[in-house]
Amino acid sequence: HTLSNSQLFPISTQEVISMHTSLQQDRQQDCLIRFAKELLLVYCESDRLSEEGLREFIEEHGLNRPHETDDRFFKLVCDNERVTEGIIQCLLEYFPDAIREIDMN
Repeated sequence: HTLSNSQLFPISTQEVISMHTSLQQDRQQDCLIRFAKELLLVYCESDRLSEEGLREFIEEHGLNRPHETDDRFFKLVCDNERVTEGIIQCLLEYFPDAIREIDMN
């Protein structure tokens, strides 16, 4: 008894293509998020740092969704002479785990 293709491969070619496309999109999104985080690091140590600019940057680059926390930006902000209480509150609003990361280090 010979098995048919549908018995050998229980998913269709279209489903495979769809899964592949989805995986590629996830990888691209991860890459964009990593790049945006690196840009955030640069912004956080710049002389242009402001609460309004920080909020805009976070929203515009999609960093307002849960991501793996990287506390480097938080330390850079704290070392920036332009830091204000509003900037710290903004960071804690978007990245509440950042302060825990610092405490653990």
